[in-house]
Formats: sequence, C-alpha cells, structure tokens
Amino acid sequence: MTRSPAPASAGPPIRLRHPLPPPPHLSSRPRSKEARSSYASTSASASPELFSTSNATSPYYTSSHPSPASTSSGSSLRTPPDLLVNGSSVGHAVGKAVPAVNSWNGRALKPRQERKLNADEIRRRKRLLCDLPQLELLQLPSPPPSPKPAAAATKRPREDDRPVGRHGSWSPTTMTQLAAAYRSAARELKHAADARAASASASRPSYVAARPTEVSALQQLDAVLLFCHAFWLDDLASPRCVAKNWISLFGLLRYATNAHADLGNDVLLGVCRLVEAAVLRKLHRHDSTMLLRDIASADVDEIKAAVERQTADLERADRLAAQARNLLAVPNLAAYPELCKTALASTVPNTEVAARGVDPSTPAKCAFAWPLDCITPMPLIVAFGRAAVAEHAQTANSHYDPVKVPTT
Repeated sequence: MTRSPAPASAGPPIRLRHPLPPPPHLSSRPRSKEARSSYASTSASASPELFSTSNATSPYYTSSHPSPASTSSGSSLRTPPDLLVNGSSVGHAVGKAVPAVNSWNGRALKPRQERKLNADEIRRRKRLLCDLPQLELLQLPSPPPSPKPAAAATKRPREDDRPVGRHGSWSPTTMTQLAAAYRSAARELKHAADARAASASASRPSYVAARPTEVSALQQLDAVLLFCHAFWLDDLASPRCVAKNWISLFGLLRYATNAHADLGNDVLLGVCRLVEAAVLRKLHRHDSTMLLRDIASADVDEIKAAVERQTADLERADRLAAQARNLLAVPNLAAYPELCKTALASTVPNTEVAARGVDPSTPAKCAFAWPLDCITPMPLIVAFGRAAVAEHAQTANSHYDPVKVPTT
C-alpha cells in the first residue's frame, strides 16, 4: 500500500524582509579568480582596491567561509553589526577607493605611504658613504697596561680583618717608625702615672692610699690608647697580627679600668670596656687563623684548649661590648658637649680604609666614626678615646694635657 504525499500547506508562502543570499556554490554570479586570491594579497599590499575585495572583513568569518557581505551587494541578516555603517556594509564595493578595515575592531587603517628618495638625496648619501674611512684604518683604543704583580715573597697575606691592601703612601719602614714614636710616648705616660700614684699613696693615710687620682687615671688611659695605636701599626708592618703585643696590654688596661670605675667616670669607663672588647676580638681572630693552619698536625688536647680559650674570649668580648654600648649612650655623652656634638655629626665611615687616614697624635686632629663597636678599627677607637680624655681633663679641671706624639 502506497502512502499518498502529504497535502501542501494552505497558508501563503513566507516572504523574508531581508532575503538570505545564496550559498557560495549556488551563487548566480560566478566568482572570479581575482576575487578569490584577493585575501592573500592584502598582507603584501595596502592599496584600497585590494582591500575592497577582501573576504576576511569580520572576525566572525574565516578565509574558508567568506562573509555574505562580500558576495552580496546589499545588507544581510548574517552581517555582524560592527561592519554596518548607516545600514550598509563597509568596504565591499568594487572599484571604490574606501579605506581598509581591521578585521578585529572594524576601524579604518591608515594607509602607509611609500618613502621614495629623489635623485639628489641618493647622490648625497652615496657621497657620505664614500667619505667614510676604511674599516682597516679603524682601531679601538688599547687598555692601560696591567700593574706588575707583587712578588710572592713580599706579598702580604690577608688573613685578618683588613679587606684591602696596605696604604699606598706608607712603607713598612714608615709604619715601624710611627709605631716606635707612639710606643715611646705611651711608655713615658705609664711611668709618669706610676710615679704619681706612688707619691700620692705615700702622702695619704693607708685607708685611702689605694684610691687613684684623677690625673693618674687619665694618664693610664691615654697610655693604653697610645699603645693600641702603636700595636696596630706593628700589625700593618708585619705579615700577621703580633699577638704578644696585645696580650701585654691587659695589665695596664685593668689598672685604668679599675681607676675610672672607682672615680665614677662612666664615659671613660666605657672607653676602657670598648678597648678590651676590641682587643679580645682581635686575639680571637688571630687564634682562629692559627688553629685552622695547625689543625692537621695539632694534638687533640691542644685543639680543645684553643677552642675553649677562643670561646671564653668571644663571650667576654660580647659582654664588654654590651657594657660599653650602655656607658657610651647619648645621655652619658651629654656631659661632654663637644664630644657628643662631634659624634652625632660624624661622617667618617666605620671602615679600615677610613681608619688609615685618622691621625690620633693630637686630640684636636682626632676624627672618629659613630657609633663604635668592638669590631671597629682600632684607630677610630683610639681617636674617640683621646678626644674623651681631653674633654674630661678640661671639664674636671684636672690639669692634664694629653700628650702630642711627634709624627714628623
């Protein structure tokens, strides 16, 4: 039994207000090869004619699926709204010089003008090229010659805390002479302090004979500071730290520390604590270097004793540095106006290089860094200590003038 076809709809036919264009393969107008290859030529040329026949005018269509706007003269329902200007599509009328349109934002492209040189400009540039010198005649400036390396026998090993070499204007002979001058002045001060203390104890009762005088205490501390600078110069003139010099300083330093503690001179007591902490730190670095050098051949008991000594020195140095920091605080320095003003306004860097330019031979020439610590180079500590001694002697009317070391 055969089925009869369904009856046609009795309603009127549907009429679209905007008829759809025919598919590309059923288009009544044949597509030319020029229009098909126009998209490939748009990337190489910017002429309006080639852009006007482009098939890729919208991000909604690719080169394999051209936009209906490119195949139809009128508008279309499939034409995106960003390509419509006043109800008509943009840039698809062949033969009209309209600006090219970006495919991603629909904005007109500014055509790039070709740059053509005239004959005069070409001749001028050729003359400039001919006037250039030849490459064989061009030579780069040679670098300055390298300095001659120091001899291995006289080169100083950097095994201490000095990060740079020796001061260029100081020879070992000069440093040895300066060290001898500071050591001689310090020794004379020490003998004068001992003689003053002995004469004072003979003229006093027994219960006050042990109490130091103001002048002898200042002389002892000034002698300690001069000895420190002399030992620092000896270290510069020698290949390594001379430990026996610094060890011999503890006896006199203990006398000066006890004297200023009894007299209640907090700032000068802080100077004594700071000097002792710096010396202990220096000895700790020296012992560490020697231990690392001899650790392969040293006995176990010797290594143990050296480590215990280094640990004790380091702990005492940290404790003394903390005490010195409290004693040299700004409230205590306020009792010495000039010293406090110089310290707070100091611009001297706390480095070894700056320390080598310090001249502590006279308190008036003393320049120091601030704040100070136990790792501060010794000349800066000496300069601060001598300035404190000079101002204390002037403030307390102790009739003591700091020694001026002859350095010339």
